[in-house]
Amino acid sequence: MCGSLPRLGLVLALVGCDASPRVVGLTPHAEKVPANTLRWRLRFSEPMRRGFARRFVSLETSDGGRLNALYLGAQELWDPTGQVLTLYLHPGRLKTGLRLRSVEGPPFEVDGHYRLVVRPGWPTARGPRLAQLFSHPFEVIRAERRAVNPRAWRVELTREHLTVSFPRLMDPASVAASLRLESSQGGSPRLVEVGTESCRFELGGAPHDAVRLVVLPNLEDIAGNRIQASFERPVGPAKSNHTMVQGHMRPPRYPRGHETK
Repeated sequence: MCGSLPRLGLVLALVGCDASPRVVGLTPHAEKVPANTLRWRLRFSEPMRRGFARRFVSLETSDGGRLNALYLGAQELWDPTGQVLTLYLHPGRLKTGLRLRSVEGPPFEVDGHYRLVVRPGWPTARGPRLAQLFSHPFEVIRAERRAVNPRAWRVELTREHLTVSFPRLMDPASVAASLRLESSQGGSPRLVEVGTESCRFELGGAPHDAVRLVVLPNLEDIAGNRIQASFERPVGPAKSNHTMVQGHMRPPRYPRGHETK
């Protein structure tokens, strides 16, 4: 089929036909992560065949030694598209005072260097296999065992956007599900970017008398800490009430005809 395409589209056609399945994203993709990091999420370029993670995914030391640290369970955790796989470390080795941690020890050592590896050969849902090795190196820093504190966030507001910067690595999926922006004009401005270190809402440049950032109590960082309690010492189910950050914020107003840069 690729050979029958018009010559004019040859370059684009070759790129499209040669696009083998691959890993296209990892969260967190940081150079340094806390010793009690609870989860990673792998994103693939297309739906993958399930049941192969244990064979092709591993955590390793910097010299290639494999760690018995990933907790895959009896069933892999895929999103509905089949392209995003969530990988957990065993909570019993992350929380202090538990028997599993005292017997097997924590999964990582502080200041240690490790890598998350996805080996080639993993079949996709349609048949082709991953052709390239994926390897992400990282350094482990001290564990983050404090509850999430929204008051420590930096919030920047313009007529076009509201940007929230986090002082610790957050779980992007949890941020997308647990943060929303309410406008005095009605409706909810759209979340257009979300990562481990920041997120951004689009205001569209329309006048807003005030906006309010709303944070749901089940928001988590990458270590599983929430607003009401740390992962180390949970206090039970999250309450239904919302936590408000910054109250009402007013975007700057500009004279008619003024264009923001």
